[in-house]
Amino acid sequence: MSVPWDELAQRRRGLKRTLLRPVAPTALRLGQGRGPVALRSWLLRRTAFPYYRARDERFERSVGHGVFAGSTRDMLSLYVLTFGVWEPYLTAFIANRLRRGDVFVDVGANSGWYTVLAATAVGREGAVIAVEPSPPLLQLLRAQVARNGIDNVRIVPEAVSDHVGRVAVDIGPEEHTGLTRALRESDAASSVPCRPLPDMLLEEEWHRVKLIKIDVEGAEFAAVRGLTRALDDLPADAEVIVEVGPERAASPNDVADLFATFESVGYAAYRIPNEYGVRDYLEYEPRAALPRIRAAAVESEVNIVFSRIEGPELAVH
Repeated sequence: MSVPWDELAQRRRGLKRTLLRPVAPTALRLGQGRGPVALRSWLLRRTAFPYYRARDERFERSVGHGVFAGSTRDMLSLYVLTFGVWEPYLTAFIANRLRRGDVFVDVGANSGWYTVLAATAVGREGAVIAVEPSPPLLQLLRAQVARNGIDNVRIVPEAVSDHVGRVAVDIGPEEHTGLTRALRESDAASSVPCRPLPDMLLEEEWHRVKLIKIDVEGAEFAAVRGLTRALDDLPADAEVIVEVGPERAASPNDVADLFATFESVGYAAYRIPNEYGVRDYLEYEPRAALPRIRAAAVESEVNIVFSRIEGPELAVH
């Protein structure tokens, strides 16, 4: 008789916990330390990560902008535990861009890494609007905000789109909650409201926006279409970061249309690296500037910052 998939997966996790328990903590420490990058990467990928993912351990870690809590089974949380950062290039860009009094909009807030980072950066004089439609992630987001004692965050439990309606939330796997998406139209009781982003902000908030980050696993094309009527009303120094994945586009023209939406009101596009390999994190070095990018050059998932600053590069600081 065949073994059910869930039971088989549990057995495999149990085997990893048993076999790797004697060496995994040491592998994690060595991976976080100094030494040859190739060896450290191997120790993390082959020993520490399989063990801690199988163990699914809750943790809290102090980071530069507060305290982050997560589970070692989830990729984002495990990377924060190991490296003290998530998406280091994007994190550095956001931290360098925001000042006290600014307004930051976090579309696809997930468990709150960027929400807490921004809330600390903008201070009590500023504000963060965190948009997240997934009920499980909303619970983590609210807990993260409360844990850090933050009172300048407004959470919007909806999905962004180019119209008013309702969509189903497809929950990402426990190993990568960032793959959660809200794309399919649905009238089911479990569906969530969707509407254009400008409708989620007060007029006063929209006119103070410094930075918008949109990471919504395929819904970014609809999210940007929903921005069209209000993009020109943003402050002149406002910038918009969009994770663009051509493989998630419904039409071959989606990427070009997304770029055209911003270019029509004076925005230029610049590429922010977003590699997720362990070695990429170990070899991370801050960048002083981001290169210009055209729509035709976008061949795989990439973070794009749209800015009204024109030039071959965009200074990070």
